[in-house]
Amino acid sequence: MERPPPPQRSGVVLPIPEKCKGCGICELTCSLIHEGTCSPQLSRIHLQRDIFTEECTHSLCIQCDWPACFFACSVGALFIDRKSGARTIDESQCIGCGSCAKACPLNKNSIIKYNPNKGVYFKCDLCSGRQRGPACVEACPWEALKYIPASERG
Repeated sequence: MERPPPPQRSGVVLPIPEKCKGCGICELTCSLIHEGTCSPQLSRIHLQRDIFTEECTHSLCIQCDWPACFFACSVGALFIDRKSGARTIDESQCIGCGSCAKACPLNKNSIIKYNPNKGVYFKCDLCSGRQRGPACVEACPWEALKYIPASERG
């Protein structure tokens, strides 16, 4: 059986670790935009800080060309946004089973998270529907995040 063509491509937010100061503004902005509260636990981007080296790394969805999370969702809660191409979870359709999180090969870094208050999973959706693009990129005072549109992805 022949493999079907990959779904529509999306843009991606790329971290620039050498510019990051570890302030966490990206996390707070993300949770504020999506959840209405400043909470790193509810952020779609996760910042890990090494207290010994002061280096920071970001964990967020890389919007895979062949998204295992999308294909694992049995209820259709995970969809591909037609405008942005972002792999997105419709929280009103999510049943909280976690199949998307289990299928994601990168999820050891909290790419797809569970919101216990809502009983659903969530992940980066590139701020789909937001005209200025991902809020984390716009909010970073150090320019440590960059949005790469689908047309420019390598």
